[in-house]
Amino acid sequence: IPALSPRFDLDHLVFPYAERLFGRILVSTAEYRSGFRVDSCQLWLDSGGFAAFNPSSRVRESAGLGHLICADGTSITPQRVHDLAHTLGAQVEFTLDFPTRDDSKRDAYQQLSLRNALWTLTQPRRRLVYAAVQPGQDIMPILRANPDGIGLGGLVPWARDHTSLHQEVRRVREQLPDSLPLHVFGIGHPDALRVI
Repeated sequence: IPALSPRFDLDHLVFPYAERLFGRILVSTAEYRSGFRVDSCQLWLDSGGFAAFNPSSRVRESAGLGHLICADGTSITPQRVHDLAHTLGAQVEFTLDFPTRDDSKRDAYQQLSLRNALWTLTQPRRRLVYAAVQPGQDIMPILRANPDGIGLGGLVPWARDHTSLHQEVRRVREQLPDSLPLHVFGIGHPDALRVI
């Protein structure tokens, strides 16, 4: 599934080909721009939590949920992702998660990611909801909330470490029922795909 950004002119040229060749595209909430619409293929809406990798972004807790303040000042909340998925008619919505390279923040970020996932999974579902998880995260609490799929994020720092990449994908896959799909974020290079 190609990940495209409405903010890049080149991606606008690619949209018709992606729609025809793949039938679906992935767009991030962080990359969304007003007026963007996809009418002729399936839209998968990523929460945009990858923006937490930017050192200028901030993760905050509010009313028990995690919010992301992006480097440009844009605020991404579970409610915003949920509402945007409805507005755009997305077929798949991913929950707001917070990847990090900082081990001292990992537990707190995973707890907020879990709360966001559980909140989203309790909302009325008009589309498929994939719960986003991070490397090493316990996914059993999420599985009990009956997601339509799992999105494994936070793997980009491991993109060249094929052994760790494979082990993490296998760890998550082994915990999932056979019927539950697994989407792996950010691993588009053919060498990485062959490892998975």
